[in-house]
Amino acid sequence: MSELRRKLVIVGDGACGKTCLLIVFSKGTFPEVYVPTVFENYVADVEVDGRHVELALWDTAGQEDYDRLRPLSYPDSHVILICFAVDSPDSLDNVQEKWISEVLHFCQNLPIILVGCKKDLRHDPRIIEELRKTSQRPVTPDEGMAVASKIGAVRYLECSAKTGEGVREVFEHATRAALIQKPRGSRGKSNVSTALQDKAAELGRDFSWSDLSLPLLPHLSLHGDSPLDLANAARKPPALHQLPDKTSRCTSSPPKIDKNGALRQLVQYAMMIDAGSTGSRIHVYKFNYCGASPELESEVFEHVEPGLSSYINRDAPAGSSYAGDAARAAHSLRPLLDAAKKTIPQDLWRYAPVTLKATAGLRLLPGTASSEVIKAARSLLENEYPFPVADSTDESGHSLGDGVEIMNGRDEGVYAWITVNYLLNLIGAGDVPTREHKGKNGRTRRTAAVLDLGGGSTQIVFEPQSQGNIDLAMQPGEHVYKLHDFEGESFTLYQKSYLGYGLKEARTAVNSLVAFAHTLRHPDTIRPDNRFADVLPWTAMSPNNTEIPSPCFAKGTRKTVKIRQPEESREAEVTFVGTDGGFDACRRLVEVMIDKDAVCHTRPCSFAGEYQPSMRDTFSHSSIIALSYFYDRIAPLGLGPTFTIKELKTLAERVCAPPENWDKESPPFSNEALEELRGRPEHCLDLTYMYSLFSLGYELDGSRYITLAKKIGDFELGWALGAQLAVLQQGVFYKDPK
Repeated sequence: MSELRRKLVIVGDGACGKTCLLIVFSKGTFPEVYVPTVFENYVADVEVDGRHVELALWDTAGQEDYDRLRPLSYPDSHVILICFAVDSPDSLDNVQEKWISEVLHFCQNLPIILVGCKKDLRHDPRIIEELRKTSQRPVTPDEGMAVASKIGAVRYLECSAKTGEGVREVFEHATRAALIQKPRGSRGKSNVSTALQDKAAELGRDFSWSDLSLPLLPHLSLHGDSPLDLANAARKPPALHQLPDKTSRCTSSPPKIDKNGALRQLVQYAMMIDAGSTGSRIHVYKFNYCGASPELESEVFEHVEPGLSSYINRDAPAGSSYAGDAARAAHSLRPLLDAAKKTIPQDLWRYAPVTLKATAGLRLLPGTASSEVIKAARSLLENEYPFPVADSTDESGHSLGDGVEIMNGRDEGVYAWITVNYLLNLIGAGDVPTREHKGKNGRTRRTAAVLDLGGGSTQIVFEPQSQGNIDLAMQPGEHVYKLHDFEGESFTLYQKSYLGYGLKEARTAVNSLVAFAHTLRHPDTIRPDNRFADVLPWTAMSPNNTEIPSPCFAKGTRKTVKIRQPEESREAEVTFVGTDGGFDACRRLVEVMIDKDAVCHTRPCSFAGEYQPSMRDTFSHSSIIALSYFYDRIAPLGLGPTFTIKELKTLAERVCAPPENWDKESPPFSNEALEELRGRPEHCLDLTYMYSLFSLGYELDGSRYITLAKKIGDFELGWALGAQLAVLQQGVFYKDPK
């Protein structure tokens, strides 16, 4: 038996969902027939934070006929739930006009939780139409939170007794609030149990506590401190048909007509070109349309280096044309497109849309260079290859020209989030594990965060869960991304793309900081023509005459790299020599570059003065997936696929140590890892930056797990698949063969 006992009283308008909420929580069944409550009580055992509590649940009648009887329920209470129905704006108005004044009168200083019931009806067409007739609409979460703030509620929560979503959370939060609240009396009361029993007798009802023996509800662990098994979580595609233009999922299906009236092919190929800062990659996807939405079957992945931006002469005078450089950049895509032609059956070429989206590398180019590269790439695709370019159209049918474009950073992160969560069965159709949202099959599931580290930028996307706590609710702004109607579901995401914080940009920034600080204090380091000269140190730098010590390179290692010069548009090459400063010295430099102390106008902030909901408070129970350079630099050293941030720190400390110690510590590095370390002297800098990004930038605890992933199942990760799914939703693409 639980040693702790607490009392909860629930109030609100009649028929707002109070009784169903209590019955579903305490008995695990939803009452299909509505019977108005006069007064009823239940008992449930609740476990929160390792403590077992016997929670007495006191239901009340909301009708005015019982206004004089209801106060008998309040004495000795520990927490009050005030409920309203999401499909009844009037019931929310009554929270302010009636219920809060009554509760404050009889229950001074008790914690109050405002609960929006029947949230499953918020998007019900019938409800929406009925409310429209009276110029009303269902209550929004923001409206509920605003009222919660006005009445001084400690929490705002929403739930659906019918689907079960959010029910457990309501009573867990209520129990926590009750545990910190001492029992208090009310005005003009005596033995309330006796009084209520007497009234029950008058009403012909029996409130015997002995009849309320209920099964203990299972305790669900919500801790986000366990590793993720990618193999078991992955979505399972159908077996590939031996013929590339067929599918093993079905031999035929009802005709699929897109939104423009065009007939879809049963087998659909599509291509996404990821033109990144370090290289270009093509993803050739095969889908089937056996069902209502596309099902991914296979992917072919090819890449070339360098990236499109590498063909541009950054030292060209202002106003120069970059047409020649742009043509060479576009030409670099030919091997990718030729590989696609070999993968896709020829009779499906004209139905296979191709999309090119450039990322951070092109965003950083000077002048008109980026637009000229995009123009040259479009010309190549349209004039020399048989695939339709996937330009979307506006309502008038005019092309928006977005089939070949520089992608917005916010879209890049969100598309990566779609890819990961789609392949993990956390969004979309499929066999769905437990998650925070309700899918179309009624089961709940919790989405994963995606951290993507490219060469020029880094992105973070996750779905914050404020759990009704107004203080944790996401602030409005460009960081909010509302993903509407993705296979029948909607998500409100936090997304941020940090331009200039990709791995290569971070390296350049740290190296430039080291060089600037060193030459500022040691100007005689620079000796043009082996002699002293009256010149600024920066203008005379070259790899031939400049060696700069850096703790971010392992002791004794050397590498010539490019750095940026203050007030200069051009770059300089210098040679860095590793010192024995180690991880701690390198981390101090990295933390300056991360700019954690920037002015934060809207709190909380991550780094560079950018607002971000606290992942500790709003995302403590879900997986974090790290992509791209996170994988490429950490996995070859033997850490992963899942590790804690503390383990990453230990690895960085080992890598930043002198090379002669690399194979002495236990466990020793593998031969492959040692070869990787010796071939990349910047590994110390890379790992230190990643650790600082996790721990200082995003403020993740050392015990938090990170899962590295390059593929889930057979499918490449990144933003490409998410973007491809969005393209297919636009409709059928077709190109007349020449």
